[in-house]
Amino acid sequence: MLISMPGHADVPLPQRVLNPITDAEAWNVLRLSTTNVGRLLHDGRVEEVPDQISLCSPALRVIARVPVKGVSQEARDAQISVAFRSVNLIAQDGMVGNLDGAKMVFAEFQRSLKALSVGFAPQMVDGEIYCCLNHPEVIASAKGKVCEKCQRPLVARRIPYSFVFVEPEHATAALIAAVDHPLQAGIESTVKLHLTTTSGSPLDREDLITVHTQPIHALLLGPQFADFQWKQPQPTANPGEYSFAFTPEKDGAYWVWAGVVPAATGLQEYPQAHLGAVDSVPVVPEPTTVSATVGDLRFQLLPSSGRTVVFKERQLQLIRLRVSGSGGRPLQSLEPFLNAFAHLTGVYADGQQVVQFHPTGGDVLGSEVRGGPELSFKVFWPKAGFLKLFCVAKVNGHTVTAPFNINVVK
Repeated sequence: MLISMPGHADVPLPQRVLNPITDAEAWNVLRLSTTNVGRLLHDGRVEEVPDQISLCSPALRVIARVPVKGVSQEARDAQISVAFRSVNLIAQDGMVGNLDGAKMVFAEFQRSLKALSVGFAPQMVDGEIYCCLNHPEVIASAKGKVCEKCQRPLVARRIPYSFVFVEPEHATAALIAAVDHPLQAGIESTVKLHLTTTSGSPLDREDLITVHTQPIHALLLGPQFADFQWKQPQPTANPGEYSFAFTPEKDGAYWVWAGVVPAATGLQEYPQAHLGAVDSVPVVPEPTTVSATVGDLRFQLLPSSGRTVVFKERQLQLIRLRVSGSGGRPLQSLEPFLNAFAHLTGVYADGQQVVQFHPTGGDVLGSEVRGGPELSFKVFWPKAGFLKLFCVAKVNGHTVTAPFNINVVK
């Protein structure tokens, strides 16, 4: 069973991560989470640290119950007390944006973990845990095992360092796109995506983590960013190949991004390709718009507090999306689309950076559930500049796309 981290719809974590059972699992969570906390602190993203450091508490409770030869229980209790206190202080510093304080306490936390590791085998403290992507409750501590339920090879368990926005240090996925005939507005085409590692090996469905019901999402954007479409490609009989039908609304070349999370890294990537010749005319920045009307629906981006939204570079921000219907009445009938009531997708003017954000509160797993009129989003803009932001939602059985112009400031 997958359980989402509180406040995040896009990164479900297995129950055995949230509540480890064995000491090997607990040490694995502690190692992965502390590595993630260290990266967030290094990048100055202290506001995101509480979500990561909170994963350490259940793991510490498991470690506290394991008797260790050669260490008195009194000494163990003192070490555990320091570790728990450090977790709480780090979380508190993160919530108030105290980067220096969090760094100082984190160093103390790392020392307490080193002291607690005495008496445990090094291969356990630093070891991997392997799990099945289909059945994450199936785990092993040795490499080369397969799932007892589906025979899928187990992969090393990973925890993304951010539940809002990640920046892989090195791209691991590459994309080539092909279309069966030149694109023409209003004419359906068949698009085939060839997804590989950067070394050329095919990335099949079993090499990808399913996110929002699909292992791969195709994001398409037309000339001058005028037409945004979201497709769910399906694997073909050829390794690493995925196919979908596409009807462009505009003439000209389209950008296409494959939204994937390779199992090897557990980090979101957006390898890019083009359908047709790239438009050489640059996208011209436009004034910020935080309201969009589609038919009788109105979409508004609002600040979590205050009167105006100021989008700031490299800061975790909380914003609200408000949806109203005919006559301005609050809309409370948003339907689940790919396990969320709405999705925000942004593309910077240079076409080189994609961001995606999802409502806080967890995955929407019941098709009968309805949402609105307001949704909260945690957002992180990786750089300053102009981007086109698209809100995709589902109303009365139809997907609706509302465009915004966003100018991110330093």
